[in-house]
Amino acid sequence: MIEYFSYRCIHCKNFEPFLEDWLADIPEGITFERQHVVFSTSDELFARAHLALKSDPGYLKLHRVLFSAIHDRQKHFNDLEDLITYLREYGIDEEEFRRSFNSPIVSRKLKNNRLRQSQSQLSATPSLLVLGKYVISMSNGQQRALDIASELIERERNPSTKS
Repeated sequence: MIEYFSYRCIHCKNFEPFLEDWLADIPEGITFERQHVVFSTSDELFARAHLALKSDPGYLKLHRVLFSAIHDRQKHFNDLEDLITYLREYGIDEEEFRRSFNSPIVSRKLKNNRLRQSQSQLSATPSLLVLGKYVISMSNGQQRALDIASELIERERNPSTKS
């Protein structure tokens, strides 16, 4: 399962507590990842930053820090150096982050993520891609989206429950 999100999206920030509660009981065998969307060139800074942060042992804390910086502290990040300057106080390994951010691996992952995002015909964040084939928006509410994700997972795992 993939959560498509954007650090600049307040709905994505507000979805995090619901998602984290749901992930505490994620069905066995279901993998989960977060993927920062790239709807425009300005999204690439955050998409690259997210991919670079995923290898950091403090990933989840840093993920929350970026949401908070943008929405609670009204921070604006224009480039990699802005991000590093801000994340420095949270113990980020600056050289490792910079190296990862600019690495061919992150570039390749970003290209693959863009392709998957495009194939999903995603139009808004946050959204969920369940089992590689169901895109769930938050139009009926965040908790309802997670309930639908659970129902789809159950239906796919147990064909006898399909209606």
